[in-house]
Amino acid sequence: MRIVNLTRSTEVCSSAIMAGNATRRLVGLMFHPGLQPGLALVLEPCNGIHTCFMRFPVDVMFVSPEWRVLRIHRAVPPWRFMPRVSGVRRVVEMPVGTIALSCTAPGDLLSLEVISEIQEGKESVPND
Repeated sequence: MRIVNLTRSTEVCSSAIMAGNATRRLVGLMFHPGLQPGLALVLEPCNGIHTCFMRFPVDVMFVSPEWRVLRIHRAVPPWRFMPRVSGVRRVVEMPVGTIALSCTAPGDLLSLEVISEIQEGKESVPND
């Protein structure tokens, strides 16, 4: 899956990892060595985060149920608590610089797109 900024016609991330269960949301990026460019972790449902036990800073977007960006925070360092944001359904954590590269701002509309294996160039060609 990838996240696209429909308002700006830019790609936010080429590979989004969904953290949809309580354990995955709780652990999040704790103890990870870092996020590669193009990756993002989507915490859902979620309206507030912390960066305790993280080894690297992250860009963070707080997103509504309709995928509208309600708040952004750039380069949030480890060991910070982000307050809950009203109206948020999900939080997207990305490598530092992702928000700037995608020109994303509060009010922008995002889209989560499923990329098929054919689109990724991983299609298999049957042997004749």
